[in-house]
Amino acid sequence: MEKEKINEEYSSKGERIIAEILKKYKISFIHNKEIHLIERHKNKNFRRIWYPDFCLQDYDLYIEYIGKTNDLDYMEGVRKKIKTFAENKIKVLYIYFDEIWEQKNSKWYLKKDFEYGLILRIAFNSQ
Repeated sequence: MEKEKINEEYSSKGERIIAEILKKYKISFIHNKEIHLIERHKNKNFRRIWYPDFCLQDYDLYIEYIGKTNDLDYMEGVRKKIKTFAENKIKVLYIYFDEIWEQKNSKWYLKKDFEYGLILRIAFNSQ
């Protein structure tokens, strides 16, 4: 099985937090693993290659971090991803910004229960 590169670059702090939790619990993953799928658009099928944030091969599960929830264009892309993954019967665990972060006194902090919640969601979604 492929292993995550030691000096892997993550596109956000949220992705980095997720990766650190997966490593802590010794959950093997591949960051941005290429997958081939069919995207339906206006009654036509198109072959596409996408790169989900995390592939958990041992769990037959992908994780996508949704970080820019206030960006309408970004969220339109997220809706397209959710639809396409579902149509291709690909199990994806979506992690949204407000599941990881909370704001206190104008600063953002990692939610205390996020780590435990993530591990539980992986366990439940892999069944």
